[in-house]
Amino acid sequence: MRYYRGLLVGGVALFLCFQPRNCATDVASASHKDTGAPRAPSLELVWKRAVGFPVCLASSPDGKYVAVVGKDGSIYCFGEDGRSVWKAHLPGVDQVVLGPDGSALAYSFLNPTNDTVYFIAPDGKMRWRQKVEGAIWAAAASGEPGGFAVGTGERYCYVYTFSRRRHHYRRWRLPGAPCTASFSLDGQSLTFGTWQDSGVGTFSLRGSRIAWSPGEGDRLYSMELCSSGDYAVVIARPNRSAPGGAVYLKNSSLDDLWEKELQVHNLTADIAPTGQYVAVGYQRPIAHKDEEILENRIALYNRSGQMLWQKGGLFGKWNLLQTCPSGHLLLYDESASIYLLSQSGKILQKRRLSASVRKFARNPARGTVAVYCSDGQLCVFAIR
Repeated sequence: MRYYRGLLVGGVALFLCFQPRNCATDVASASHKDTGAPRAPSLELVWKRAVGFPVCLASSPDGKYVAVVGKDGSIYCFGEDGRSVWKAHLPGVDQVVLGPDGSALAYSFLNPTNDTVYFIAPDGKMRWRQKVEGAIWAAAASGEPGGFAVGTGERYCYVYTFSRRRHHYRRWRLPGAPCTASFSLDGQSLTFGTWQDSGVGTFSLRGSRIAWSPGEGDRLYSMELCSSGDYAVVIARPNRSAPGGAVYLKNSSLDDLWEKELQVHNLTADIAPTGQYVAVGYQRPIAHKDEEILENRIALYNRSGQMLWQKGGLFGKWNLLQTCPSGHLLLYDESASIYLLSQSGKILQKRRLSASVRKFARNPARGTVAVYCSDGQLCVFAIR
């Protein structure tokens, strides 16, 4: 009897030895819920609907509205729930930028024979049009309703203020041909990346130069401020089909914090809303059986320019979607999957899509991303 009692006690003791890890997890989970500690970020589908193939996919600055432009100039604007807000038809138009109230500016990109901008009100009615001087190279929508800007190949910037009862604009000269344009978070200044007289700059809405950083004349410069406005990521690409380019992190005065020169193809980058991280995507040429092939790579740098990790390769064909408000990354691959990665490069979530990604649209808030898949599904995801 004592023998069996000893076995029973020993078995219970052995059982309890294996319990602390599970119990600790349960306690930690309960504590996590009780204290209201932030949960791990997750990627959630907000809405999905079928649309025709878009030549342009755009998001409003806050991500509330999404618009698609079809090959025939049809423009569809969708709201937060994916329902149609308005539609318009402007033959010859292939680009659109959206305001936070659902208003829009539509135009034809790099088309010297179509230099007209169209202003669409939040109800979808075309309220005004204007011919500008030169082909339209870049456009931007302000986070303040009714604010838009256009940059042309003739080095002009047009700044528009549009309201229900009236509209007005002012025009001023840019240092070079604009490759990118964007408003600051408060809508009180504009940033441009340029070509020819290449560089990046910040300007007041009246055209006064706030900051300017010159670049190399044979490169196309793009610039994007982080949401806080304290840092900017700059990409310099060669104006030809050749490997090479550079990524810069700059402060608000456009002084260099670091620079990375890369002999790669299809260089892209995105800055975290706080400016703490810069994600870089590219294709690196490698020799394989007497031929050169391109492998996809993703790298994450901190504010000091230190590479935190690098991933990719021939079998890991990841592409950069965007950084998230939490500093996490969104990537996608050719196998129709989206990945949420931590700052350390750990995969936190993998989500299968209905088909491979063909287009996507970021917004300054970075809380959502719009993705168009090859099967005609337009999806909006939120990072929560």
